Amino acid sequence: MKQIMLGELMYAQDYDEVHSWTWGWYPTWVPWHQQIHPYVKNQQMWKCPSDAWGRGQDAVDNTKPAVPVTYSQNFRWPESDWGWDSNSYSFRMSPAASAESTIVSPATTIFVAERPNWYHQWSVGWATEVFWDYNEFNMQGGGATIHSQGSNYAMCDGHVKWMRRDQTTQPIGNQTTDPARRDPPNGPWPNGMWDKRQ
Repeated sequence: MKQIMLGELMYAQDYDEVHSWTWGWYPTWVPWHQQIHPYVKNQQMWKCPSDAWGRGQDAVDNTKPAVPVTYSQNFRWPESDWGWDSNSYSFRMSPAASAESTIVSPATTIFVAERPNWYHQWSVGWATEVFWDYNEFNMQGGGATIHSQGSNYAMCDGHVKWMRRDQTTQPIGNQTTDPARRDPPNGPWPNGMWDKRQ
């Protein structure tokens, strides 16, 4: 994860201090792991040694075995009323596709978390986001408990830290548990280290 995050930071340096974007389909709309790969240059690094999920055949070319990917960007799939525009809560919370200057506390903002699953592979561009309230993230064998009932998280400043999931969701910075001041008011809360606006 440290090497992957180093690749992400080099990518941002080359693209005017803006981070990579989460989703994509190869070859025209490139998912983040393929955007970052030229800086990592080792396809085996995209699979955590503790990722026990089988991948079977490649989703695009079923004559080849799948190349596993374990790691996903911190991005919350929008609720129906959150929308997709750049002012939606999903975009306002996520460091994905963000300018580094908009990440208030890079050392406590998650950029990469583990999302092991049978369909998370190199040629799949739709399994590249993860958020703390995803069912599969929290299931047995999911990213939240993959390492001794905790997980490794890569922060926006480049360091990697092991934590239990509940540590990542504690209110931090200007966040509050006051229902009248929740942001977003109708979404998962608190978002802790998953929200770049701390």
